[in-house]
Amino acid sequence: VMTLFALLSLACYARYERIGAERKAPPDPGPLDPPATKSAVSERARCKHAWVWATGSVAGLWLALGSYEQAVMLPAALLGTALTMRFQRYRPRYGWQFVFWLSLAGYLYLRHALLPSEVSGYQEQQLRSGYGGIWLSLTEYILPVLGSVLSLVATASLGIAMLVTPVPWSFLYQVLQQATTFYQARRRWVFALAGWLLSILAFLPMAWLQEFDHYHYWPMALRALLVAALVLVAKDLAAIAWSRPALQAPPRPTPAPGSLPRR
Repeated sequence: VMTLFALLSLACYARYERIGAERKAPPDPGPLDPPATKSAVSERARCKHAWVWATGSVAGLWLALGSYEQAVMLPAALLGTALTMRFQRYRPRYGWQFVFWLSLAGYLYLRHALLPSEVSGYQEQQLRSGYGGIWLSLTEYILPVLGSVLSLVATASLGIAMLVTPVPWSFLYQVLQQATTFYQARRRWVFALAGWLLSILAFLPMAWLQEFDHYHYWPMALRALLVAALVLVAKDLAAIAWSRPALQAPPRPTPAPGSLPRR
């Protein structure tokens, strides 16, 4: 339920900025850009009633906070959404961010006033005592290959015999795989970076607790943005690989045929 309201809040806020925020002028067209035609669409005019979507975002935030504690990361995710819109040439209005963070402060105050402040027996049972599990949970979102470092260090105690085990080769494969993914993601870096960072933010407070599957509902929904960006990158790379190789144009004579002689 919290995931549903959190996604609703994020979607309403993104819609609010998309139809109501000013947008920077596009860069000057280059020689390879197609010329403007009658079918070209100009910048869309701002909607006067965009505030309705902003109030829907606030309502989704309140409902999410009332559903589950993991929603305390929603204001940070809304700020990340505003920054993502900024990189898409929109000029987000940051006044609503004050409302989001004020709502979070009110929630924390109300929670402290109504619920006991001491740690309950259930909370003590759920908190992780060691850092190994926290490290593995966080690295699954930040960079999965970092989680394999512990296995590599443990296998290194075998000395040169570790080379006959699959651990170092699996680690090397993960390094190459994830380095290639990060390098190619630069082609769609705005959405790839947004999906990566927002999913980390959404899961961050749950890494210190014993893991349950429902902790990943909201982070994985945000991670889908990264997956979609990588699918588009794979499509672009497949088109490049399938296309015929580019041919170098022949050198242009100096002066060009038919041009005026230089003086």
